[in-house]
Amino acid sequence: MSENLILFYLSKDKLLIDLITYVLDKGHYDPKDMDDAFSVGVYDDFIEAMDPLKRYFLASDLEEFIKYKTEIDDQLKNKELTFFSAVYDRFMQRVEESKSYYKEILSEPFDYSVDEKINVDYDKLPYTTSKKELKERWRQQLKFSTIS
Repeated sequence: MSENLILFYLSKDKLLIDLITYVLDKGHYDPKDMDDAFSVGVYDDFIEAMDPLKRYFLASDLEEFIKYKTEIDDQLKNKELTFFSAVYDRFMQRVEESKSYYKEILSEPFDYSVDEKINVDYDKLPYTTSKKELKERWRQQLKFSTIS
């Protein structure tokens, strides 16, 4: 990638952060203090928005991200994207990995004679601790989707 293109993306990201912080500080009808409590809320909402069904991130990913939980306000003030970039990059990695899961799972018909249960209370569902568990979650969700 050329240096000019890299500079364009960096300046675009900084402009985006400027806009977000302006809206949060001044433009919003209910301005939020940009403090650690704000950071925790953004952290929780962003992780939830990226993986609401808990089919991409592993528990180890969340352990890695947790260090940013109270730093997001500082990053926004300093026009840094470390947290958002780290989460997005890992998400894209996990999306690529998931392609092999669902392709393999869908290559064979589901056995509907097997009595199985699936937990669809995603708010209470823990993140998986291994790729093997994650693949099984994909299998259950795909089978559930075909029944639905």
